[in-house]
Amino acid sequence: MDSLIQTLSKMADELNQLIDKTSDPDEQDQLSDQLDQVYSQKGKLINKAIDQATGEYQSATKALKEASQSIEKAIQKLGKTAEVIEKIAKAISQVSKVIQKV
Repeated sequence: MDSLIQTLSKMADELNQLIDKTSDPDEQDQLSDQLDQVYSQKGKLINKAIDQATGEYQSATKALKEASQSIEKAIQKLGKTAEVIEKIAKAISQVSKVIQKV
């Protein structure tokens, strides 16, 4: 099982790719803001002891993986960027819940 940090790192890489391919300035700004949040969360999780069995952890991991899959699809088909932004927001919210518990 990938850790939250590994999954956040993968999502950050994919977000960078999507930002490069997106031509809409508003979507680029939203994605850039979300990328900043992903990096911030990753920094907060480093060196933290997190119980991977908690419901919050499982929800966060699932939300990150769903967002990551959406990013991959959006990179291929840019019309889905708005949908991706919503999934990323959900994933960021789930990771925030894990961070608050630590």
